[in-house]
Amino acid sequence: PQTNETTLYLRMDGTITLADYMEFFDRPVKTIADRNGWYNLYVEHTENFRGWNEDAACASFRCISEYGPRVRRLAYVNPPDSRRLLMRMLQPIMSAELRFFDLGEENDAMKWMMAYTPSS
Repeated sequence: PQTNETTLYLRMDGTITLADYMEFFDRPVKTIADRNGWYNLYVEHTENFRGWNEDAACASFRCISEYGPRVRRLAYVNPPDSRRLLMRMLQPIMSAELRFFDLGEENDAMKWMMAYTPSS
């Protein structure tokens, strides 16, 4: 999948560094959210995903607090248990629809993501 006007698509592999985070998440999500006032996020975790290094994790938490309230729909494919727990803990500060999908359910996740239409 490709990032578009409303949705950021990410494929997480290996260990995410601060440079990775800034290039592939921070700048794109801010661009989409600032343009529309909201954004959607589709994240696929590969079998080789190992997490974030400390700097990337800190940047992620700062961004969640700033841009989390603007997300409308979150789809996570094959997320680690730690991500599932974190997202459930953050749900009170986000009004986003949140769904988790297993490997092999990428098409279902994509259909769900593409079905979103913002309310006026």
